[in-house]
Amino acid sequence: MELKAAASTVGHDHHRIRKGYFKNFFSRRAVESLGGFIQESIDLLCELLTQMHRDDVPAHLDSLYAKMTADIITYYTIGECSNELRRNDETDDIT
Repeated sequence: MELKAAASTVGHDHHRIRKGYFKNFFSRRAVESLGGFIQESIDLLCELLTQMHRDDVPAHLDSLYAKMTADIITYYTIGECSNELRRNDETDDIT
């Protein structure tokens, strides 16, 4: 009986070439440079949660975390924050 793999991988050399394209993008220095922006995003999230608590409004954490993540990723990848956390619309396109 012959067993077949359900998934395959690329060869080591090909993987090394692909990884090389992103090595600076995910370097320690590059990620640490985001620290200030990530802290600002966390602070904004905390402010929103505090306001929701004061107003006795339910907080949908999955949506809020997704919005914060989208803000951080767009800031890091394209240099502009998508400002999802700052949107007060009822539509929730993130989740």
